[in-house]
Amino acid sequence: MPMSDGASQSKKVLLGMTDGISSQVCAHLLKLQRYDIQAVTLIYDLAEKSSSLKKSTSCELSLDQQKKIVDFCHKLNIPHHFVTITREFYDSVVETWLSKKIEGEYYSPCFDCHRIRLSFLQEEARKLKFPKVATGHLAKVFEGTQGMAPFITVSNDLENDQSHLIAHSDFDLSQLILPLADLTKNDVLKLAKNFGIQELSRAQSECFRPNQDLIKFIESVTPKDFLKQGEILSFEGGMNFGIHEGVQKHFVGESMRFKEDRWQSDGYFFEYDGPSSAIKIAPLEELKYRGVLVRLNSEMTNLKYPKTFKASIKLRQSSFACWVQLKNFNYAHIFWDEDLKVFKGETVTLQTKVGKNAKVISTGVVTETYKKADYENSVDHLSF
Repeated sequence: MPMSDGASQSKKVLLGMTDGISSQVCAHLLKLQRYDIQAVTLIYDLAEKSSSLKKSTSCELSLDQQKKIVDFCHKLNIPHHFVTITREFYDSVVETWLSKKIEGEYYSPCFDCHRIRLSFLQEEARKLKFPKVATGHLAKVFEGTQGMAPFITVSNDLENDQSHLIAHSDFDLSQLILPLADLTKNDVLKLAKNFGIQELSRAQSECFRPNQDLIKFIESVTPKDFLKQGEILSFEGGMNFGIHEGVQKHFVGESMRFKEDRWQSDGYFFEYDGPSSAIKIAPLEELKYRGVLVRLNSEMTNLKYPKTFKASIKLRQSSFACWVQLKNFNYAHIFWDEDLKVFKGETVTLQTKVGKNAKVISTGVVTETYKKADYENSVDHLSF
């Protein structure tokens, strides 16, 4: 059964507060339930590390946005404070992004961003002796039965579900309250209107997308030997499409138009060879796979799953039925029944099924990809 907000013996809760509508609606809902709320906003200023990093992430709050949060909490009579996490965010997210960038690997920063934010919220709650933490994630937490630990499940809004972001963290789910658990994004917007909350016009952009400032930052902190010019090659290495001016100016998944007649559509940057500095590109059909090898965040041997079982894989915001074959420790082969575009280094989510209320088993990183022939040879005895 879903964890009840009223199940807590204490009504004290630490609310992770941003300038977004979701956390503001959470504040109103918790007030209506008579919680004793303390709000905290995690902030960082990457310009302290380098002026070229300013506005490189969508979650960095300006002084004006911070003031709006303070004014909102004051209006609701909710005590509020800021916690600065610049150094920790830089070390955990920016440094990882940078290393993946110069190695030409795919990286999903949102997972690590949420992991570090949830970790700080939990630590702040411990310091303040608050037994519960609330956030505005669209996800559900269910109580474990027969002595099992609580677990995270998919929300009612498949398009905007955020269960995978919580599952990627080490957060103690018994401490977590999700006031928006049974709502969709549209429900949240309707509540916001009822509460008189004005939607902010701040556009959400993808973090660390290449621009001149970011390129300048990478070049200022990276040895030149790692940022050499190199060839742009076809995926099989047989054709040369020109010269690139350094991997810092490109990213895995980037669309790069072919100049050879037999390819009429864009190709995609899918592999980088460090020793030769060559970028390999391929047409979309060459990047569609039937399976992956994933390094999971949870050791499956501890989760009491059979060696082979049916589940679903969430890739970006879409879920597909799949078969899972446990390899060893925290590695698993995952196969599905249609061609999907996948890049090595992508973070995927393993769930018990497709759809609402699916239990999140684990998140993981793609380390290998398999074409249809590999799929057929490996799972010809399995049936969807």
